[in-house]
Amino acid sequence: MVAGSVLAFAPAVALASQPARVTLDSTAHPYERVLAITNGGDRPVDAYADVRVLRLELVVPETQPASTDVGRPSPRRVRPVRCASPGAPRSPSSDDRWVRLLPGETHREMVDLRFYCTGRARDVLERGATVLARYGFPRLSRAASRGGRGGLTRAEDGSHVGPPVIDLPASSQAPAPAPRAPGEVVVEMPDLARVGFAAAVRPRVRVLGPRRRILLRPDLWSFAVRGPLGAVECAIARDIVSPRRERYRMTGRRGQSEARLTLREYCPPRTFEVPGIYEVTPRLDAIYDGHDRDTHAWTGTVLGDVVVLRVVGRGYVVVPPRGESGPRAPRPAWMSGSSDGGGLRDGATP
Repeated sequence: MVAGSVLAFAPAVALASQPARVTLDSTAHPYERVLAITNGGDRPVDAYADVRVLRLELVVPETQPASTDVGRPSPRRVRPVRCASPGAPRSPSSDDRWVRLLPGETHREMVDLRFYCTGRARDVLERGATVLARYGFPRLSRAASRGGRGGLTRAEDGSHVGPPVIDLPASSQAPAPAPRAPGEVVVEMPDLARVGFAAAVRPRVRVLGPRRRILLRPDLWSFAVRGPLGAVECAIARDIVSPRRERYRMTGRRGQSEARLTLREYCPPRTFEVPGIYEVTPRLDAIYDGHDRDTHAWTGTVLGDVVVLRVVGRGYVVVPPRGESGPRAPRPAWMSGSSDGGGLRDGATP
């Protein structure tokens, strides 16, 4: 559970009589948060709203034998791991990221911690850590803020007031849940963060029990994609055929069958257009039993573990929390319905 953290803005000149509040709240998803800026005053306020200026530090206690009592571990605090958004602005100079909030109004945006933490930092995040968050512009001095160049609140005359960066209270990130128990047939896929959706992906099939024959065809694969704006089913048209006997592959514990696919060919156009985190789940539908070729093949449906794809772009899209509506970039036309490869289920959750 991540506790809300409060960010106090200095009151804007002739605009706000009380500071705005910024909270970073937990959601049902283990890595998603909600950044909310609320005007609790009795006058309108202009506040800078940009999730890219959120910076994180992950602190994980490690254990080692204490020097005074060998054999009894004691906690040792290691150097924090820092996470930041790519392309974060260095100063609040962009006019389109300022929001005018009326009394009692709240601006809410979804935040995924995995977008900020990559590589080793993501491994630390998944193991569980204490999260220290900062909101604002740490490279700007308070002198710059007093000069009207770095504050997070904008006064009526256009000058900026308040500090350029605020430290938020610490919160806890729980360890990632344990993976589900594998079945007889397992689908694995490398981390898409290192591949990209336009390149080839290689889902692999392993059999944990006795050796089995399995038919792998491109049209038997599909991918469930959960992104910032909803869920998309990615698949290609399936043709029912009578495969030759040699197409069936024998797979066992010491071997694996691998398919070489291109994710772009399975998903509708612009599926990954919005920057953010995409959870991709591979699925194999083995429907051919081989009886027409005098052989016996394994049949069934198996889902692989979720693989994370991080898409970075130059544009900015305001993504409201799931299940909520709010101001954001216009939704592309393809997202309003289905296409040959699948369609968006608006507001869908896993």
